[in-house]
Amino acid sequence: MLSTESRRGRRILARIDRGTDLFDGLRDLCRKHHIRCGEVRGIGTLELAELAAFDQAARRWKPARLLSGGGLELLQLHGNISEESGAVSIQAQATLMRDRDAGMEVVGGHLQRAVVYSVELVVETFDDVLLRRAVDPSVGLSRWSEALVEDAPATSAPATATSAPATAIPAASRPTAAPIAPSRPATGSAPVAHAGARPAASSPAGASSPAASPGPGAPPPSATRSTPPTLPPPNPNPIQTTTARPIGSAPSWAEVAASSGFSEPREPEPLEEDVFLNAGDVIMHPRFQRCVVHRVEGNGEFVQVMLRNGRVVRLSLEVLRLTPQGIENGQRVFTATVL
Repeated sequence: MLSTESRRGRRILARIDRGTDLFDGLRDLCRKHHIRCGEVRGIGTLELAELAAFDQAARRWKPARLLSGGGLELLQLHGNISEESGAVSIQAQATLMRDRDAGMEVVGGHLQRAVVYSVELVVETFDDVLLRRAVDPSVGLSRWSEALVEDAPATSAPATATSAPATAIPAASRPTAAPIAPSRPATGSAPVAHAGARPAASSPAGASSPAASPGPGAPPPSATRSTPPTLPPPNPNPIQTTTARPIGSAPSWAEVAASSGFSEPREPEPLEEDVFLNAGDVIMHPRFQRCVVHRVEGNGEFVQVMLRNGRVVRLSLEVLRLTPQGIENGQRVFTATVL
């Protein structure tokens, strides 16, 4: 088993124009954006494609099937970018659909060649990883044989970006925190400040403050007036008076419920369970009626289903709600509702 981990990457979006070889366009994209390792996804339509299958018994590729004449809808394109013998290696698999006299035909396999009509790609790069391919004699395939990981922090910038060096701030220019004034005690009285007196915080160390040394004509400390505490106004509605609670204690649930207007917490509504389809399941579609799942694509976002007349269509599960109806002849049956 071979495994590694990437912590730095980019997402590159690209369009390949008509008449371009798909793999040549991908290699140009790798050179332009300095891609050594990544994942490729794409949609669009092709003018020509060559699909092949691997013969495991003979450990070799079967002759490629050529699809030409245009009208090849690219239902799914998925591949990866790595390195083999010092050059960029692109491996891709595709699912194609074309309209035939007998209906829609869906084919797929290992994509060896393709001529683009219009293709849009998403390339997710792994900038801190380099995967190398080599032929594995045990299976007869070119597989990942070596993984090189660049030592870099998880939050470092991509390889194409440059960051300015950090500059230390001189001690003389660093901001200083303002002195915090002492809080007034809860009990007792505060001395009355005299006109022209400086704050105690600005006095040098060891100097007496004006409050400690009163000036001429100032009343003695014992005669200093104190501000009487302010009492809260009387409660105009004694009926709404609540029971006093010790300072710092948390309110009870009854008090919170009474103030918010709720008598008790409400239980959350149960969430709808996700439905994962398998090949052979039956979907009762409001338009196509009885459909049999032929293939599940990606992470279950799309399915290819076969209708009663043998036609294969592609459905998006993001706009359907599937409700289980039971099992019929060993097949799970679901009712589809359009959202």
